[in-house]
Amino acid sequence: MTFSDWSALAEIVSALGVIVTLLYLAKEVRDLRKRTLFDSLQNVRKEFLDLFDRTTSTPEIADIFARGLNDMKSLSKAEMGCFHSHLHAMHHGFGSVWNLYNAGQLAEAEMVGVRNIFLSYLLTPGGREWWDSIKPIPPPYYIRYIGDALLEAAGKVKPANQDFPWFQLRENP
Repeated sequence: MTFSDWSALAEIVSALGVIVTLLYLAKEVRDLRKRTLFDSLQNVRKEFLDLFDRTTSTPEIADIFARGLNDMKSLSKAEMGCFHSHLHAMHHGFGSVWNLYNAGQLAEAEMVGVRNIFLSYLLTPGGREWWDSIKPIPPPYYIRYIGDALLEAAGKVKPANQDFPWFQLRENP
């Protein structure tokens, strides 16, 4: 073999090495993207569910939230603020989940489950009153989505104050 033959062979081996390296890097990038997406989805789910857990994190907050779900007008202004803050955070958390779903990054079955949890709060008298009070703020397409979801959920999703015993008010003896 001549020097030019060796040179041509070296170029071919070098080109194959570059191709193999590029294929390996593409696989690694794809795997990293999948892991990052999975971690991101897990974080959004966890944050969303943590918002719901915070409504019963202390006896005081649980009491305010239970009374607010049943009759928001029964709350003092400070308690209404606490109630609003919790539902507002849930609203934004649900919005994040909804955006993931619309981007094709969340399965429909999961979206429906998360949506039904959120709707169970909006189906209560206080949750509905809260939603009606903030409805002018979100974008119209989101308001339509929630409105349609509330209509679809009626009779299928129990309001949180009927489904969860900790949100049911006790009757005075």
